[in-house]
Amino acid sequence: MTQEVRPYDVLVMGGSGFLGQKLVQQLAQKKRRVLVSTRKAGALKPAFAALNNVHVHQIREYDTSTLDTLLSQADAVINLVSIHREERRSRIDLPPARRGDFEEVHIEIPRRMIHSAVKIGG
Repeated sequence: MTQEVRPYDVLVMGGSGFLGQKLVQQLAQKKRRVLVSTRKAGALKPAFAALNNVHVHQIREYDTSTLDTLLSQADAVINLVSIHREERRSRIDLPPARRGDFEEVHIEIPRRMIHSAVKIGG
């Protein structure tokens, strides 16, 4: 049985923050092929310009089809997506589609990641 060779060793989701940048630099120094997904690609590309084995991917949102595509390109994923302040506050009495930013980022995105990983055989 042959194993599929994916273009990247690691997908770092939300790699534009302090921890993400440090982690990506460490991975690159260890010769890992890294795909970084972020909403701030323009600001992040100069930080990784000298790292040949790092690719920065601009993302609008972590919907199901985007996650399917991203996760299928890497052997492992590290999720660093987080929020600094909540624009839409959570209310437990609302249906999931109308809950706040915290729930979207820290519950729904990881849930979608798991479903995508299962779907692609991860």
